[in-house]
Amino acid sequence: MGIVQSNVVGEFRYCGDEIDLDVRGDTFGGDILLNLQSYDRDRILKSRRVSTPTHLDEAMIVGFVRMGLFHNIVQSSGGYGPDRAEGGIGDCIKVPVVVRSGNELILELIPADRKASRTNLLMDSKDLTIKRDQTIYFGAEEIQVIERYTIEMSCHV
Repeated sequence: MGIVQSNVVGEFRYCGDEIDLDVRGDTFGGDILLNLQSYDRDRILKSRRVSTPTHLDEAMIVGFVRMGLFHNIVQSSGGYGPDRAEGGIGDCIKVPVVVRSGNELILELIPADRKASRTNLLMDSKDLTIKRDQTIYFGAEEIQVIERYTIEMSCHV
């Protein structure tokens, strides 16, 4: 696989029944500009209105907690929806090992009975994630993903 440098910045907002994800940057050698919105039963992906998968909210939230945002950003920028948005995200990836050490959580994620990744989450004083450092294993190959977060807890309905 080699090294693929990616730099993306953006905002992910979840309030009520609405999701808004705005991302820009470069990944896999190309520019990325992504806007994903869900309102009522419609979803807008890259300025096109498409039907909203039944479990979009669950797929985005569970996907974020277990895998980070980068995976679904890559999926959505390729014109696909977030992984498992039609259902089943809760059964897809198991988190059998969670260890807390000070302000850090260490997770192992296992899909289909194989070790898939090791994740270290750095928490702030309010136990909100501020950094995800994840190593994803593909046989003998591995990918390092680092995500940094600034979390604002407000919802204007």
